[in-house]
Amino acid sequence: ILPIQRIPRYIMLLTELVKTSPDTHVDAENLKKAVQIMQSVANSLNEQKREAENLAKMKEIEADVETPKEIELLEPHRKFIHEGPMFCMKAEEEKKGKRESE
Repeated sequence: ILPIQRIPRYIMLLTELVKTSPDTHVDAENLKKAVQIMQSVANSLNEQKREAENLAKMKEIEADVETPKEIELLEPHRKFIHEGPMFCMKAEEEKKGKRESE
């Protein structure tokens, strides 16, 4: 079992202790606080894991996509949103002078 997998088990164990312990028990409030703290830890770990996976995916995409040097794909504010086919097209240069319809 990995440490990240243990956290939910600790939450379940602490929750069960809260349910089975009388409210008059010396540690009743501490158990309730421990459940809240462990839930906060689990949420934080999940968020960090999502961010690490997001960064890994962005690095993978950056390695696969050719971009000009001045364009930086990996920026702190950028997030991976969707994976799918991508079509690259070059824009035609605008013709100088008047349009034929004018």
